[in-house]
Amino acid sequence: MSRLAALLAVALGFALWDAASFGLTDLDEGFYASVSAAMARSGDWITPRLYGEPWFEKPAGLYWLMAVSIKLLGASEAAARLPSILSFGLIAILLWAWGERRLSPGAGQFAALVFLSSPLVFVLGRLALTDMALVLFFLIGLISLWETAKNPFWCVPLGIATGAATLMKGPMALFLIGVLILASLPLLRSNGFQFRYAIAALLTAIATAAPWYFAVYAQHGGDFFNEFIVKQNLSRLAGGDKAHAPPNFLVGLPFYPVVLLLGMAPWADKLGALWRQPSNPVEQFLWRWALIVFALFTISGTKLPHYILPTTPALALLIGACLARNARFSSDVAVYGQLAMGLLWVFLSVGLAVFLQSPWIALLAALPYVRFAISRTATATVMLAIAGFGFHVGLTAYDARFLAAPRELARFVPPAAELGVFDVKPGLPSLDFYVSGRAVPCETLEEALALLNNGGYCLTKGRKPQIVAPLVREGGEYALYGPVQ
Repeated sequence: MSRLAALLAVALGFALWDAASFGLTDLDEGFYASVSAAMARSGDWITPRLYGEPWFEKPAGLYWLMAVSIKLLGASEAAARLPSILSFGLIAILLWAWGERRLSPGAGQFAALVFLSSPLVFVLGRLALTDMALVLFFLIGLISLWETAKNPFWCVPLGIATGAATLMKGPMALFLIGVLILASLPLLRSNGFQFRYAIAALLTAIATAAPWYFAVYAQHGGDFFNEFIVKQNLSRLAGGDKAHAPPNFLVGLPFYPVVLLLGMAPWADKLGALWRQPSNPVEQFLWRWALIVFALFTISGTKLPHYILPTTPALALLIGACLARNARFSSDVAVYGQLAMGLLWVFLSVGLAVFLQSPWIALLAALPYVRFAISRTATATVMLAIAGFGFHVGLTAYDARFLAAPRELARFVPPAAELGVFDVKPGLPSLDFYVSGRAVPCETLEEALALLNNGGYCLTKGRKPQIVAPLVREGGEYALYGPVQ
């Protein structure tokens, strides 16, 4: 347990450090943080709102978590990201505990290591997005599903977790778990599972999630149904989101294989050997989990890298089991970990030296070549720390170069004034978070001029000769105009 504590301390330490070291990224972090802050200010826990209008892109689950965090800690990037960071750590603990219990000694330890050090997880674990909280409840639900075969009581946490996942991301979570139950039914039945347990879990899931869905539908009726169910779920599944859809089905087929190969480096190469090895019932269940999620999102018309995140706990457990039982693979852990993270650190160090025009930073590239005469887990912990530090430096540089300018300009807007945002594509929803809900998107020049004439401010991308108003300040490629006197 001390080894897990060391790994978690390093991973969570850097995640918490990063939480406040760079501004909110747009669009998604800006959307979720602004909606959550508005919920915390208004006390309306039913209707998510952005710019004062109902916002039905996602259910309320993540907004609740973030709004509570903001109420307790104040409106900051760290408060907005805290639910994702805590979910990141809890997933690693669950992988460790359940892997040790149901797979083999050492499997849980390796699974936690694989999960914590996978680049896709490492990045998403510190962003204010829905995905990490969704994966936490998805993992709790599927662990409970397997345990239900041994003890019917587990159908209750299965249902609660499924309902919570549905509140994080929408009906897709319920659909995924339902498909997995049906696909695994023969395997589950051979271990004592009965179909009535699934019915009990479904009723519990409905009791968990339905109150919010009924409440928001009662307030908004068809507007909620058309925007959330039809547009954000059914249409996206069918490829209606053209901005994130491949040109055709065949072009999209290799998308998630590439995402997993890069997002779970250096561990993804173990999956081929895993496929060839005989597996026990738990591993068969994990394979079904990973393959069903992978297949459903592969045939989906809309594709984004983070959609595949629910496969990572299953893959981490499978890789952990493989590493634990195969001495040759186990001996490779330190080698692969040091090689991959070392190369990442080398490229990052040299790249930052050029990017920041500070040659001394390139000297840090030598750190991975220091030989650690300690255990594999300790070596992995050290390398995780090195990668975490490199990632932190990179995030800070990225923030200074690309994110900070509009955020800093927003500080010059007085507390009672509105901030219009004009001709900034695709948008800066994070500004609504930074000005406490006083941002106003201006679709036309006339709207921007009207706001300036009424005592407001306006942020634009570059100077606008057609805006006859005082230029308050410029920053990066943005300009801030003040009220017309």
